[in-house]
Amino acid sequence: MKKTLWPLIVVFCLAGAATVRAQDTPPLRPFFSPRLIISNIKVTPDDQGFVITFGYKNVGTGALPKASDMPEKPSYQVQIDGRQISHGSLIIPAFQAAPGWEVATFYGGAIKYPLGPGMDYSWFVGNMITVKINENKVAGMNSDSQTYNLKSMALQYSYDAMIAGVSLDWVKETMTITVRIEGHTGSLPKFKVFNGAEPFNFIQMGDVVPGQHLYTVTRKMGGIRTWSNYTAQIYVVLCPTGNINGYPDVHDIDMRNNGGAYPFHK
Repeated sequence: MKKTLWPLIVVFCLAGAATVRAQDTPPLRPFFSPRLIISNIKVTPDDQGFVITFGYKNVGTGALPKASDMPEKPSYQVQIDGRQISHGSLIIPAFQAAPGWEVATFYGGAIKYPLGPGMDYSWFVGNMITVKINENKVAGMNSDSQTYNLKSMALQYSYDAMIAGVSLDWVKETMTITVRIEGHTGSLPKFKVFNGAEPFNFIQMGDVVPGQHLYTVTRKMGGIRTWSNYTAQIYVVLCPTGNINGYPDVHDIDMRNNGGAYPFHK
């Protein structure tokens, strides 16, 4: 009886000892890595147009290598409607940047209004703005890209005045012009609508009303009923002083829709 139990006890003790040794083995250390993403994109006004800034942030699980350990820096580029306006390398600190480290404001280029006192009716601030970072995938990090509606961002600080429609009543000899103004006009008190086509050329002023978007301008066109066709040249601009002969304001973010040729036929 005693000889039978001893082997079983020895086997049981060895199995228990093996189990204890396995539990004492330290677990594998998890993999830590940095990750840069774009934290914000802003378009703010200055005297010449708009300044583009963006931020970038380490949202990974590990620290970003210090600059001396990164001979190649993460890249960046800023595009407007697919056209590159700024590019280069991001700033990396001299220390290891832990998760949560951020550059809140980084210069990403500028958008400048056309020079000169007059309007450039082909100028437009753009539709979409795109910022891309780390396309060269430094330190094994993925790239990041964000796209926003540029016109909506610019309208927070500036305005867009446009001709929304022109109609001609041949019988009543009356032209009706619809003007639309979006965004922030600031201290600009008046808009000016003018027809540059002879012989019915005219200039007419209107008051800018805060919160109002649509305006209707009506002009008599005495003698137009005898015509069979007529092409008007209708434009709208905002004036800093409201003076008919004064220069228009040039902070309109989309000068393409300020007017053009409007042909009419009976």
